[in-house]
Amino acid sequence: GPEYPVVTEIGDVVIPNGGFGYGDGDTITVTPDNGALLEPVITGGVITGVNIINPGIGYDRLPNITVNTNTGHNAILNGVLKFNRVDDTVAFTLPEGAKLISVIDCVGKN
Repeated sequence: GPEYPVVTEIGDVVIPNGGFGYGDGDTITVTPDNGALLEPVITGGVITGVNIINPGIGYDRLPNITVNTNTGHNAILNGVLKFNRVDDTVAFTLPEGAKLISVIDCVGKN
């Protein structure tokens, strides 16, 4: 099938374990961040969600998502990448170190 370029961003964050003891002022670090900015939603000390303020751009692997905290323990946050097809009509700038990847379209071939 035809190949086309896609660019990745963080589409979602899955939380298999919300941990305990988290509080106001705790923040999230994404490595590599590629411009991403995530904010934890904390309910009763547990991370119950993540607000994606900026999804970042151009990941070639899943970023590592960690919580910066002095009191919280055991939360596991897993990023899910979303693939956006790059259209020739859309102009955007990739940050340093970000990558375009090619996807081969295999949908609907019998």
